[in-house]
Amino acid sequence: MVKAKVIANYLVKAYEEFTDSPFGNSELKLQKLMYFIQREALAIDGQKLIDEDFEGWVHGPVLPELRFFFDEESSDDEDVVEISEREKYIVSNVLDQYAQYAAWTLRDMSHNEECWKKSRIGLDDSE
Repeated sequence: MVKAKVIANYLVKAYEEFTDSPFGNSELKLQKLMYFIQREALAIDGQKLIDEDFEGWVHGPVLPELRFFFDEESSDDEDVVEISEREKYIVSNVLDQYAQYAAWTLRDMSHNEECWKKSRIGLDDSE
């Protein structure tokens, strides 16, 4: 498994190449695409891709390690980490399926996921 920040750095660069447009600094979009990456990895071979665990926050699944991702300067170490062909393939699949959607559309999609619903049992919509 790979650290979330390594995949996030790769995702942003791959998104910009795939769409030929800037990713911007939408943490919401980043978090949702990361969730879909983890889900895709589990669907493909039953193995997690991202080392850290997601939490069920108000606006969907969140990797706390990526909170304020765009406010922090990325580390040179994270920029040079080479990810595997499997990891690149999974990111590519997710971009092919979801890069076209706006952040809030991705948020709504994640709210339809059973695991997010389970993570919110007993919580008010605003908690």
